[in-house]
Amino acid sequence: MSRRKCSEYSGRIKESLTLLECLSNLRIPSLVCTPRTLLYLSSRKIKVEEICLTKIRSEFEYLDLYGCIGLVSVILSYASKITDTGVGYLANNCLGLTNIDLSGCTEISDNGVDSLTKLCPGLKSITLCECWRLSDNSIDMITRRCHGLTSINLNSCWKISDTGMKYFTQNCREMKRIVLSDCWKITDDGIGYLARSCKELEHINLNGCCKITDDSVIEMTRACRGLLRIYLDNCNKITDVALYKMAEHCSKLTSISLSGDWNITDTGIGSVIKNCQGLKTIIIHRCKKITDLLAKRIVEKYETKCPNHDDSWENIRRFRVS
Repeated sequence: MSRRKCSEYSGRIKESLTLLECLSNLRIPSLVCTPRTLLYLSSRKIKVEEICLTKIRSEFEYLDLYGCIGLVSVILSYASKITDTGVGYLANNCLGLTNIDLSGCTEISDNGVDSLTKLCPGLKSITLCECWRLSDNSIDMITRRCHGLTSINLNSCWKISDTGMKYFTQNCREMKRIVLSDCWKITDDGIGYLARSCKELEHINLNGCCKITDDSVIEMTRACRGLLRIYLDNCNKITDVALYKMAEHCSKLTSISLSGDWNITDTGIGSVIKNCQGLKTIIIHRCKKITDLLAKRIVEKYETKCPNHDDSWENIRRFRVS
């Protein structure tokens, strides 16, 4: 798209905004989202609940959204130039935030989280996927200040460890969803803290947490009996023993992913299928000990077909119900 067309498009956005007194959701394409556009938006005092500015261009370090009345949700995923200062500036102008997505904002550190949680303690959902500068200190600040937190995504925050998990014991009784995929420092001890503190969990993603074993999965399933979705891809220390207890305690499960878990067998998967009658999704790609017999049983039970309508083992190993 040429600069002239971008300018024309930006102009049309402004014209449209002048005709709208109340918006509930605004998504601005990154190509035309300029500082002038946001300044104009703020000056109009638009009533908008959510603004989505994914992959906004590199010159953005500050976002002036002061005039956006009623703003509760901001999505800034992969805004590469947003810094701690920018996060603080945003939080200061949007004190009523309940949801923020800063995925891929790799310049943000614990200092940015400090500002955010001080100014926006009402946050209920925080997404910090791939914010690899963050340490356990960020978890301390989030859990200590955001008492109503129900969802947190820390995918690929590599510095997070069991110490960070211990902070969940502070104020996370309402937590429903936790994503810790590829947080490879976390061990059974860390998952144990979660299990004892977040008993209302419905969704947990531990993909790539290669140090966890049956012990922590069993503790989690005993404590969080309302679990609906559990993801354990590439957790190679998990065996059928964990699946037996999962089947016993988490009968409400609707989704389970065990791709790359080499030690699970037909028996373990079979127990989950038998006891979890609401199960809709099973992902068992690269589970080498799962046989054709079980895969065909899954297909027959759910009356569905494998990808490409082919019963070959290569497709069955990628099997997904629903």
